[in-house]
Amino acid sequence: MYKAIWTNTVRSLLIATVAGASWNVSPRVSGQTTATTPDLNGISLAPGEQIVETVDKATGKPVPMFDAQTKQPISGPTMSRAMQQHEMDQPAMGGNAAIGGIHSHCFGGCEPSIYASAETLMMRRRTNSGFSLTPKFALGNFNYEWGGRFTLGRYIDCSEGYELVYTGVPEWSQANQRFTNPDPAFGLNTSLVAGPGIGPNALDVFDNATFQRQTHASRFHSGELNRTFRGWDVIRTLIGLRYIDFDDRFHYQAINAAAPPGAATTGSLRSQVRNKMIGGHLGLDMGYPMGRQVWSMIRARGGLFINLAESDMLIGNDAGGGTLTVANRGNSTDVSGILEFGATMQYRLGHALAARAGYEFWYLVNVGTAPDQLTPVVTPALGSRPDVGDNVFFHGFVFGAELTF
Repeated sequence: MYKAIWTNTVRSLLIATVAGASWNVSPRVSGQTTATTPDLNGISLAPGEQIVETVDKATGKPVPMFDAQTKQPISGPTMSRAMQQHEMDQPAMGGNAAIGGIHSHCFGGCEPSIYASAETLMMRRRTNSGFSLTPKFALGNFNYEWGGRFTLGRYIDCSEGYELVYTGVPEWSQANQRFTNPDPAFGLNTSLVAGPGIGPNALDVFDNATFQRQTHASRFHSGELNRTFRGWDVIRTLIGLRYIDFDDRFHYQAINAAAPPGAATTGSLRSQVRNKMIGGHLGLDMGYPMGRQVWSMIRARGGLFINLAESDMLIGNDAGGGTLTVANRGNSTDVSGILEFGATMQYRLGHALAARAGYEFWYLVNVGTAPDQLTPVVTPALGSRPDVGDNVFFHGFVFGAELTF
């Protein structure tokens, strides 16, 4: 009796175990089929493993998978064609040109890829508008100026890569000038005043002048080396090293055709600051699909730098064959920063090409500018040390294209 009970119990356990194992290994997902991959291309599998195909419910086409243990992508001809077709069938989410190199396959591994982009910038500087060293006229606003940004990057797998970026605007420039009657009653005067240590006639050429001209110019160059991380075709982050060279120059000229004999007839003031900034920065790119080929994009950057600033100050006239009233060169070390934000729209022109256009804002924090080095009272020490405490704002249009291969 006990033997029969024991035999029935064992038989029941065996039946339940076999049934459970059969249910676990049987395909249970609707719309998927499995089959042995025809071409493994040398992929090593662990004992008992095999690579399978699955059928995309939306397209009905086979989509390749990859070995989760070895991380080796399936790259055989049959699987490659299926993967390419699957990517092209996705509504704007799949192409390499999704977000500045942001791209990962929906299924399977990622082979190394290279992306290159060229963008045209049309940026405007908004700081130091209306500056002047004479009460008779002032400088206006800077106009939009052309520049460029070029990126070359490489992804080594589905999520990580490197890139080099150059950004530059060769020059913003503005000028204003005035002529007047040589009669002293109508002469152009100046805001400059001789301070202690400056000769009484050193700045006379700037008062009652018959001609004055003011020029303000600057330029911006930047280089980056970044480590990039991407995910889900819609986000990319980066961390890297960056160097920024921001140069600012101001020139004030005067001519006094009515100067008495032996007095100066021409005068010049030059102020220049070069900000050489090196440090690290972080970045974020995000995209949102608006349609099959259209994406909206957000770009943000922020950096902190050591600013090795240099300044030059020259004030002189042609009296006695040429006289330098002030001739100073200085340098300082300070902490500066940059913030960037932009919004663009991107249109995919194919599997590997995209075009985009948008608007960006740049904000340089705690830098030196040429007007900021000047004071109305001129002393021999003027410009001997850069004054690094100004903020400079830029904004403008950006449009370009990107190719991934």
